[in-house]
Amino acid sequence: MDDGQQRRALVIGAGSGMGKATAERLRRDGYALMLADLRRDSLDELSRRLEAPAFAVDIADAASLAELVRSCGDGVDALVITAGLSMSMAPFARVLQVNLGGSAQALDAFAPVMRRGGAAVLLASMAGHLTGPLPAPVLAALDEPLAADLADRLAALLPAEHRVSGMAYALSKLGVMRLVQRSATAWGRLGLRVCSVSPGMIDTPMGSLERVASQSADAAVPLGPIPRLGAPEEVGNVIAFLASPAASFVTGCDLLVDGGWIGEIQTSPASALATALADGRAKS
Repeated sequence: MDDGQQRRALVIGAGSGMGKATAERLRRDGYALMLADLRRDSLDELSRRLEAPAFAVDIADAASLAELVRSCGDGVDALVITAGLSMSMAPFARVLQVNLGGSAQALDAFAPVMRRGGAAVLLASMAGHLTGPLPAPVLAALDEPLAADLADRLAALLPAEHRVSGMAYALSKLGVMRLVQRSATAWGRLGLRVCSVSPGMIDTPMGSLERVASQSADAAVPLGPIPRLGAPEEVGNVIAFLASPAASFVTGCDLLVDGGWIGEIQTSPASALATALADGRAKS
């Protein structure tokens, strides 16, 4: 957009953690903001501070998304979707429905109101890089994220021990990465870009919940190449870059913000970090 009009960003999942940090960064970058989360009251303080309207939305509900789209007025330059469920927050089917189905539904819903030159950034996860090789039928199922029977199809393809929320979370995030890859061409024809970001262990309320559930994974934090938790602001900075014109030749890809964990695990599978994380995932 080069007509002098102020750029507008919509952050879905702005109530806390990485979504909140991203909204704050985008406001500092001069965007006019719209904020959304599952509960409107979670946005009250941020809405006042950033002088941004706030909306309640369930990204897994088409009618709820349609209402938010209608609120977008003359369009959106940056669409950020950080809303989602962790493995401890919901059962297998709901995790898939929100994280993957909701992301796909949101991309479809907002494409018509995106301003040319704009971008969408979706939240994937380091977990999506850790599924290991998957059978072709599993990947094919993930590539139909809006199928009503997605969870049932995946459950039928997985061994019993993998029909758990932890695997649903990893698969949903892998599905988000594949969604971004598939969507890049269609969005490019509209003059738009679409990317995802894969955070690692980040110091957020949701991250704290998962670290309590997996003490071994928590113990792996000081073993990483950057031996600490990431800050929400560090992810927000990357999301803001990908959503901005500074990333104008970046689309259809995922960017890891994991402190180097995946690189070490993939190149040194017997490292102390890899062993600790694998033990934590097995117990989660």
